[in-house]
Amino acid sequence: MDAREVTNALNALSKWPDKEEARKAALRLAERVSSEPQLCQSMEANMWPTP
Repeated sequence: MDAREVTNALNALSKWPDKEEARKAALRLAERVSSEPQLCQSMEANMWPTP
């Protein structure tokens, strides 16, 4: 998954905060992002594009 896909997946999972499966998937994906500095940096670049 690239940064945009990860962002979209986390956003989609946030739509179901009361569903245990969605919460677990979001946490697992967040752990992956936090363990991959390049992915984290890429996600930041997508959130804060350079003008």
